[in-house]
Amino acid sequence: MVCRKPVLNKIRPGEIHDVLDASCKRRPFIIVSQEQFNRGRYCLAVPLTSKKLSERQVLRNCVFFQQGSFGLRKSCVAQAEGLSVIRRSDMAQPTSYVGILSQPRMADVIGAIGYVMGSDCKLMTDPLSGPGAG
Repeated sequence: MVCRKPVLNKIRPGEIHDVLDASCKRRPFIIVSQEQFNRGRYCLAVPLTSKKLSERQVLRNCVFFQQGSFGLRKSCVAQAEGLSVIRRSDMAQPTSYVGILSQPRMADVIGAIGYVMGSDCKLMTDPLSGPGAG
C-alpha cells in the first residue's frame, strides 16, 4: 500500500478564503503567511468581521474594506489582533476562494499586525530579499 499526501492547491499571501470557524460558520480570512509556509496543512491568517463596523473601522489594529472590494460580500474590517493559525482543511468547500488583496491593501493589513505587536512591520515585495536570504 502506498501512502500519499493529498494534493494541496497553492495559497498566496493576500488571498481571502472562507474558513469554517469553531461554530461551523463560514467566515472570511486574509492569508498573511508567505507562500512557502502555506504548503503544509496550516496558514497564518487574519479574520474579517462586519460586527461593530463603525467603531472598528477607525482603529489602527483594523483595516476597513468596502462591500464588493476584492470579492467581499459585505463591508468589513480585518482584525489584526485576531491573527490565527488556520487549518487548510477548514477552508469552506466546495470553494473557499473569495478574492485577493492588492499589494497596497495587503501592506495595510501587515502594518496593522505590526501595530498589534508594537513593531514596524512592512510587506516584503520580494520574499527572497528578506532576512536570511542568500
